[in-house]
Amino acid sequence: MGSPTLYATTAATSAPLLLAALMLAPAAPAMAVSLQPLLACQDSQALSADPAQIAAAAADLGFTCQHRDSPRRHSLHCTGGNTQVLGSRVQEFTLSQTRDGGATLSVALAGRPADVQARLAQSQTDPAQEFPGSREVGLREDGIAELNCQRSGAHGSTGAIAGTLDFRGVQPVPAMRVCAAPVSTPETPICMQTRRGDRHYRLEDLPAGSYYLTAFALENNPNRLFAVHAQPLRDCAPGDSACTPARLQKIEVHPGERHDNIDPDTLLPDLPPPLRRPAGGQ
Repeated sequence: MGSPTLYATTAATSAPLLLAALMLAPAAPAMAVSLQPLLACQDSQALSADPAQIAAAAADLGFTCQHRDSPRRHSLHCTGGNTQVLGSRVQEFTLSQTRDGGATLSVALAGRPADVQARLAQSQTDPAQEFPGSREVGLREDGIAELNCQRSGAHGSTGAIAGTLDFRGVQPVPAMRVCAAPVSTPETPICMQTRRGDRHYRLEDLPAGSYYLTAFALENNPNRLFAVHAQPLRDCAPGDSACTPARLQKIEVHPGERHDNIDPDTLLPDLPPPLRRPAGGQ
Protein backbone atom coordinates (compact mmCIF):
# COMPACT_ATOMS: atom_id res chain seq x y z
CA MET A 1 0.00 0.00 0.00
CA GLY A 2 1.39 3.44 -0.86
CA SER A 3 2.33 6.01 1.74
CA PRO A 4 -0.47 8.41 2.80
CA THR A 5 2.00 11.28 3.20
CA LEU A 6 0.57 13.36 0.34
CA TYR A 7 -2.90 13.46 1.92
CA ALA A 8 -1.65 14.28 5.44
CA THR A 9 -0.44 17.77 4.52
CA THR A 10 -1.19 20.96 6.35
CA ALA A 11 -3.40 23.71 4.99
CA ALA A 12 -0.31 25.76 4.14
CA THR A 13 1.10 23.10 1.81
CA SER A 14 -1.96 21.31 0.48
CA ALA A 15 -2.78 23.85 -2.26
CA PRO A 16 0.66 23.79 -3.95
CA LEU A 17 0.77 19.99 -3.80
CA LEU A 18 -2.73 19.68 -5.24
CA LEU A 19 -1.88 22.09 -8.06
CA ALA A 20 1.26 20.10 -8.88
CA ALA A 21 -0.71 16.85 -8.86
CA LEU A 22 -3.30 18.31 -11.26
CA MET A 23 -0.61 19.63 -13.58
CA LEU A 24 1.19 16.27 -13.70
CA ALA A 25 -1.92 14.13 -13.98
CA PRO A 26 -2.53 12.71 -17.48
CA ALA A 27 -5.29 14.47 -19.39
CA ALA A 28 -8.54 12.59 -19.90
CA PRO A 29 -8.57 11.13 -23.41
CA ALA A 30 -10.89 12.91 -25.85
CA MET A 31 -13.66 10.84 -27.39
CA ALA A 32 -12.59 9.86 -30.90
CA VAL A 33 -14.86 10.76 -33.80
CA SER A 34 -15.06 8.42 -36.78
CA LEU A 35 -15.65 10.71 -39.73
CA GLN A 36 -16.95 8.24 -42.32
CA PRO A 37 -20.07 7.13 -40.36
CA LEU A 38 -20.79 10.77 -39.55
CA LEU A 39 -20.55 11.86 -43.19
CA ALA A 40 -22.70 8.92 -44.29
CA CYS A 41 -25.45 10.00 -41.85
CA GLN A 42 -25.13 6.69 -40.01
CA ASP A 43 -23.99 7.99 -36.61
CA SER A 44 -26.54 10.31 -35.01
CA GLN A 45 -24.46 10.69 -31.83
CA ALA A 46 -21.52 12.05 -33.82
CA LEU A 47 -23.74 14.93 -34.98
CA SER A 48 -23.48 16.28 -31.43
CA ALA A 49 -19.74 15.66 -30.99
CA ASP A 50 -17.37 18.49 -30.10
CA PRO A 51 -16.74 20.43 -33.35
CA ALA A 52 -13.03 20.59 -32.50
CA GLN A 53 -12.90 16.78 -32.44
CA ILE A 54 -14.74 16.58 -35.75
CA ALA A 55 -12.36 19.14 -37.26
CA ALA A 56 -9.39 17.16 -35.96
CA ALA A 57 -10.72 13.95 -37.52
CA ALA A 58 -11.32 15.84 -40.77
CA ALA A 59 -7.79 17.30 -40.72
CA ASP A 60 -6.38 13.78 -40.47
CA LEU A 61 -8.08 13.09 -43.82
CA GLY A 62 -6.79 16.26 -45.46
CA PHE A 63 -9.77 18.57 -44.95
CA THR A 64 -9.43 22.26 -44.18
CA CYS A 65 -12.15 23.44 -41.78
CA GLN A 66 -13.55 26.80 -40.73
CA HIS A 67 -15.53 27.41 -37.54
CA ARG A 68 -18.28 29.96 -36.93
CA ASP A 69 -19.91 30.53 -33.55
CA SER A 70 -23.08 32.43 -32.64
CA PRO A 71 -25.15 32.54 -29.46
CA ARG A 72 -27.55 29.94 -30.85
CA ARG A 73 -25.41 27.60 -32.93
CA HIS A 74 -21.99 26.48 -34.06
CA SER A 75 -21.13 25.81 -37.71
CA LEU A 76 -18.24 23.86 -39.18
CA HIS A 77 -17.44 23.94 -42.92
CA CYS A 78 -14.74 21.64 -44.31
CA THR A 79 -13.38 21.39 -47.86
CA GLY A 80 -10.79 19.30 -49.66
CA GLY A 81 -9.92 16.04 -48.04
CA ASN A 82 -9.45 12.56 -49.36
CA THR A 83 -12.17 10.19 -48.22
CA GLN A 84 -15.21 8.41 -49.59
CA VAL A 85 -18.62 7.59 -48.17
CA LEU A 86 -21.43 5.66 -49.83
CA GLY A 87 -19.15 4.94 -52.78
CA SER A 88 -18.46 8.60 -53.65
CA ARG A 89 -15.68 11.06 -52.83
CA VAL A 90 -16.56 13.76 -50.31
CA GLN A 91 -15.92 17.21 -51.79
CA GLU A 92 -17.04 19.27 -48.80
CA PHE A 93 -19.37 19.17 -45.82
CA THR A 94 -21.10 21.58 -43.46
CA LEU A 95 -22.30 20.74 -39.95
CA SER A 96 -24.51 23.14 -37.99
CA GLN A 97 -25.25 22.41 -34.32
CA THR A 98 -27.81 24.27 -32.21
CA ARG A 99 -27.43 24.81 -28.49
CA ASP A 100 -30.50 22.66 -27.77
CA GLY A 101 -29.04 19.54 -29.37
CA GLY A 102 -30.31 19.91 -32.91
CA ALA A 103 -27.96 19.37 -35.85
CA THR A 104 -27.97 19.62 -39.64
CA LEU A 105 -25.34 18.04 -41.88
CA SER A 106 -24.89 18.58 -45.63
CA VAL A 107 -22.32 16.52 -47.54
CA ALA A 108 -21.39 17.17 -51.19
CA LEU A 109 -20.51 13.89 -52.92
CA ALA A 110 -18.92 13.50 -56.35
CA GLY A 111 -21.47 10.97 -57.54
CA ARG A 112 -24.96 10.64 -59.01
CA PRO A 113 -27.83 11.15 -56.57
CA ALA A 114 -29.47 7.87 -57.62
CA ASP A 115 -26.29 5.91 -56.86
CA VAL A 116 -25.80 7.61 -53.49
CA GLN A 117 -29.46 7.03 -52.58
CA ALA A 118 -29.18 3.32 -53.44
CA ARG A 119 -26.07 2.90 -51.29
CA LEU A 120 -27.69 4.83 -48.45
CA ALA A 121 -30.66 2.45 -48.49
CA GLN A 122 -28.36 -0.59 -48.55
CA SER A 123 -26.26 0.71 -45.66
CA GLN A 124 -29.18 0.80 -43.22
CA THR A 125 -30.24 -2.82 -42.81
CA ASP A 126 -30.59 -3.00 -39.01
CA PRO A 127 -33.87 -1.39 -37.82
CA ALA A 128 -32.34 -0.91 -34.36
CA GLN A 129 -29.76 1.43 -35.91
CA GLU A 130 -32.27 3.56 -37.80
CA PHE A 131 -31.20 7.20 -37.96
CA PRO A 132 -33.44 9.25 -35.59
CA GLY A 133 -34.07 12.10 -38.00
CA SER A 134 -34.39 12.90 -41.68
CA ARG A 135 -31.95 11.72 -44.36
CA GLU A 136 -32.33 12.74 -47.99
CA VAL A 137 -30.22 12.84 -51.16
CA GLY A 138 -30.60 15.74 -53.56
CA LEU A 139 -28.99 17.22 -56.69
CA ARG A 140 -26.70 20.23 -56.37
CA GLU A 141 -26.40 22.99 -58.99
CA ASP A 142 -23.07 21.62 -60.22
CA GLY A 143 -24.64 18.23 -60.94
CA ILE A 144 -23.29 16.23 -58.00
CA ALA A 145 -25.14 14.58 -55.15
CA GLU A 146 -25.80 16.24 -51.80
CA LEU A 147 -26.61 14.13 -48.75
CA ASN A 148 -28.54 15.95 -46.03
CA CYS A 149 -29.44 14.66 -42.59
CA GLN A 150 -31.07 16.58 -39.76
CA ARG A 151 -32.04 15.98 -36.15
CA SER A 152 -34.34 18.35 -34.26
CA GLY A 153 -33.36 19.83 -30.93
CA ALA A 154 -35.30 20.11 -27.69
CA HIS A 155 -36.90 23.55 -28.12
CA GLY A 156 -39.74 23.18 -30.57
CA SER A 157 -39.51 22.19 -34.21
CA THR A 158 -40.19 25.26 -36.39
CA GLY A 159 -38.53 28.50 -37.41
CA ALA A 160 -39.08 31.37 -39.86
CA ILE A 161 -37.49 33.15 -42.83
CA ALA A 162 -38.04 36.86 -43.56
CA GLY A 163 -36.64 39.46 -45.94
CA THR A 164 -37.19 42.27 -48.43
CA LEU A 165 -38.72 41.96 -51.90
CA ASP A 166 -37.83 43.78 -55.11
CA PHE A 167 -38.37 43.01 -58.78
CA ARG A 168 -36.25 44.98 -61.24
CA GLY A 169 -37.02 48.18 -59.36
CA VAL A 170 -40.70 48.08 -60.40
CA GLN A 171 -42.84 50.28 -58.16
CA PRO A 172 -45.07 49.37 -56.55
CA VAL A 173 -43.50 45.94 -55.99
CA PRO A 174 -45.59 43.36 -57.87
CA ALA A 175 -47.53 40.68 -56.05
CA MET A 176 -45.14 37.76 -55.60
CA ARG A 177 -45.22 34.09 -54.69
CA VAL A 178 -42.43 33.44 -52.18
CA CYS A 179 -41.41 29.85 -51.48
CA ALA A 180 -39.05 28.04 -49.13
CA ALA A 181 -38.16 24.76 -50.86
CA PRO A 182 -36.68 22.03 -48.64
CA VAL A 183 -33.27 21.04 -49.97
CA SER A 184 -34.15 17.37 -49.56
CA THR A 185 -37.61 17.62 -51.20
CA PRO A 186 -37.71 20.80 -53.34
CA GLU A 187 -40.82 19.56 -55.12
CA THR A 188 -42.85 20.29 -51.96
CA PRO A 189 -42.16 23.96 -51.20
CA ILE A 190 -43.85 26.00 -48.49
CA CYS A 191 -45.19 29.16 -50.13
CA MET A 192 -47.02 32.39 -49.46
CA GLN A 193 -48.38 35.11 -51.75
CA THR A 194 -47.80 38.80 -51.14
CA ARG A 195 -49.99 41.68 -52.30
CA ARG A 196 -49.00 44.41 -54.71
CA GLY A 197 -46.87 46.96 -52.88
CA ASP A 198 -45.68 44.58 -50.15
CA ARG A 199 -41.94 45.05 -49.73
CA HIS A 200 -41.47 42.47 -47.01
CA TYR A 201 -42.36 38.82 -46.56
CA ARG A 202 -42.22 36.33 -43.70
CA LEU A 203 -42.58 32.56 -43.96
CA GLU A 204 -43.65 31.12 -40.61
CA ASP A 205 -43.81 27.65 -39.07
CA LEU A 206 -41.05 26.13 -41.18
CA PRO A 207 -39.94 22.71 -39.93
CA ALA A 208 -36.28 22.63 -38.96
CA GLY A 209 -34.08 21.86 -41.94
CA SER A 210 -32.31 23.34 -44.98
CA TYR A 211 -34.19 25.49 -47.51
CA TYR A 212 -33.77 27.33 -50.80
CA LEU A 213 -35.71 30.59 -51.18
CA THR A 214 -37.40 31.71 -54.40
CA ALA A 215 -39.82 34.45 -55.42
CA PHE A 216 -41.86 34.77 -58.60
CA ALA A 217 -43.53 38.00 -59.69
CA LEU A 218 -47.17 37.30 -60.56
CA GLU A 219 -47.49 40.49 -62.63
CA ASN A 220 -45.21 42.65 -64.81
CA ASN A 221 -43.15 39.52 -65.52
CA PRO A 222 -43.52 38.73 -69.25
CA ASN A 223 -40.21 36.82 -69.36
CA ARG A 224 -41.19 34.69 -66.35
CA LEU A 225 -38.03 35.47 -64.40
CA PHE A 226 -37.39 33.80 -61.06
CA ALA A 227 -35.83 35.62 -58.13
CA VAL A 228 -33.67 33.48 -55.85
CA HIS A 229 -31.47 33.90 -52.78
CA ALA A 230 -28.12 33.05 -54.32
CA GLN A 231 -24.42 33.76 -54.51
CA PRO A 232 -22.99 34.82 -57.91
CA LEU A 233 -20.58 32.33 -59.46
CA ARG A 234 -19.57 33.66 -62.89
CA ASP A 235 -20.61 35.80 -65.84
CA CYS A 236 -22.37 33.78 -68.51
CA ALA A 237 -22.35 34.53 -72.23
CA PRO A 238 -25.79 35.21 -73.75
CA GLY A 239 -27.44 31.96 -74.79
CA ASP A 240 -25.02 29.72 -72.88
CA SER A 241 -27.53 27.38 -71.25
CA ALA A 242 -24.74 25.21 -69.80
CA CYS A 243 -23.35 28.08 -67.73
CA THR A 244 -24.49 28.36 -64.11
CA PRO A 245 -24.44 32.07 -63.15
CA ALA A 246 -25.28 31.66 -59.48
CA ARG A 247 -25.32 29.10 -56.72
CA LEU A 248 -28.35 28.83 -54.48
CA GLN A 249 -27.70 29.78 -50.89
CA LYS A 250 -29.07 27.33 -48.34
CA ILE A 251 -30.85 28.69 -45.28
CA GLU A 252 -30.46 26.49 -42.21
CA VAL A 253 -33.67 26.84 -40.20
CA HIS A 254 -33.38 25.84 -36.56
CA PRO A 255 -36.12 25.50 -33.95
CA GLY A 256 -37.32 28.81 -32.53
CA GLU A 257 -35.08 30.84 -34.85
CA ARG A 258 -35.95 33.48 -37.46
CA HIS A 259 -33.61 34.28 -40.34
CA ASP A 260 -33.89 37.95 -41.37
CA ASN A 261 -32.50 39.70 -44.45
CA ILE A 262 -32.95 36.68 -46.70
CA ASP A 263 -33.56 38.65 -49.88
CA PRO A 264 -34.34 36.90 -53.20
CA ASP A 265 -32.44 39.44 -55.30
CA THR A 266 -30.81 37.30 -58.02
CA LEU A 267 -32.92 37.03 -61.19
CA LEU A 268 -32.67 33.91 -63.36
CA PRO A 269 -34.46 32.98 -66.60
CA ASP A 270 -35.03 29.48 -65.22
CA LEU A 271 -34.75 27.67 -61.92
CA PRO A 272 -31.40 25.99 -61.16
CA PRO A 273 -31.34 22.15 -61.35
CA PRO A 274 -32.12 21.51 -57.66
CA LEU A 275 -35.43 23.37 -58.01
CA ARG A 276 -36.60 22.35 -61.46
CA ARG A 277 -39.91 20.51 -61.43
CA PRO A 278 -40.62 17.45 -63.56
CA ALA A 279 -42.00 18.04 -67.04
CA GLY A 280 -45.55 19.26 -66.82
CA GLY A 281 -45.08 20.94 -63.44
CA GLN A 282 -45.85 24.60 -62.94
